[in-house]
Amino acid sequence: MRKRTLLIIAVVAALAGLSVWLLTRGSGLPENLTTEVWRFSDNTVNTWFVEGQPDEEREFNMDNTTLHFGKTAGGKDIVSLLRLPLKATWLADEVYEARLFLKLAEGEAPASVSVSLAMKSWNNFEMGTDELRALIDGRNTKTGNVKAEADGWISIPVTEYVKIWMNGDMQNNGLAIFGADDKGEFVVVSGYVENEDDYPYFEVSGAVGQRESSRGNFGYTEMPTPGMAEDDAGNCLSYALRDNDMILIDDLGVNVDEMNRIYMALGEDGIADYIAGRVESYMDTHKEGLSISNFRRLDDFNSEIDGKTEYRIALRVGVDAIDGVADFHDDGAFDYHFRVQTSDGRWAQKYPLDVSEIIPYGGADVSPVKYDWDAALQWLPKFQNFYSSKVIYFAVTKDVNEFTRHKSAV
Repeated sequence: MRKRTLLIIAVVAALAGLSVWLLTRGSGLPENLTTEVWRFSDNTVNTWFVEGQPDEEREFNMDNTTLHFGKTAGGKDIVSLLRLPLKATWLADEVYEARLFLKLAEGEAPASVSVSLAMKSWNNFEMGTDELRALIDGRNTKTGNVKAEADGWISIPVTEYVKIWMNGDMQNNGLAIFGADDKGEFVVVSGYVENEDDYPYFEVSGAVGQRESSRGNFGYTEMPTPGMAEDDAGNCLSYALRDNDMILIDDLGVNVDEMNRIYMALGEDGIADYIAGRVESYMDTHKEGLSISNFRRLDDFNSEIDGKTEYRIALRVGVDAIDGVADFHDDGAFDYHFRVQTSDGRWAQKYPLDVSEIIPYGGADVSPVKYDWDAALQWLPKFQNFYSSKVIYFAVTKDVNEFTRHKSAV
């Protein structure tokens, strides 16, 4: 009797193991599949409009507390634009599923919605209906079933779009959300309300695959470290050189009149070359304090480096010109920005007073020129795709593992 009991227990255990296998590998799901909520408090932007003006009474709504989509009584489309940032847990081919969660402000959940990509960056305070309509790519419109979630939430499948953004096939300019049936108008919370828990968010599932660790000799380092003040942890260039002292434009010893002359003759790419030269000159003076024994310019992204001793950094500049003319005596007319490649091929960056971040896209063989370079973490019109010059690459040999303080070492 005891043997039979043990046999039954063994069979039950085997069946349980089979069930787990079926839920993961047997069903095609990765064994290390995990799910994250990508929720943000400051970068949700939206607007909505009625397709078919002036037949309907309203063009677009500046109410920042709700998003509207669906159909008017006359059958016209009510369309919302919504953009949320991304996170960098997975690469594009590691994402399994992504869903957009919206909190219903009133009414019943629709059975289905249509979602399309916004084709370029936008500002809901400067657009009319024609500009809004031009943003929507009808060729990429997908209709998906709406899933009713708990506590008045609904979710919409957006996996394909998240992968497109993370793969760099299109910049993340957000989504256009339509009604897919004639049931009327649906109203959801936009993100500009007191309770941040009601903001729209992404729920994303993915599994980290095999990543080579030979693209450079350092992995990602978060700065500032716990307990360090944000204004004591460097800027983009110092972070790329693994140092905590900001290296600002004045430190590089630029000649403003020379920059004006270069820009008039060669444009942004000429300014990029000029700044690259100033950085190389700075390195000649400070390489000992930075503990950098070799700093060399690369021909392009595909130039080989020694992944055991070197890593790549990338420079791009942006110029704020009016009618093709920029005045570099104006502090707001120009900026430079650096990104740094980590050992697994991803790219990281840091802005002054912000915590460093892994940029949420890319991979070991994807050049950062494929993606827009914004001038801040906040998605505001004046910052979008600000750094638009050619990309200049360097290989860096840092001789110590820890971040340095090079200015105090001079």
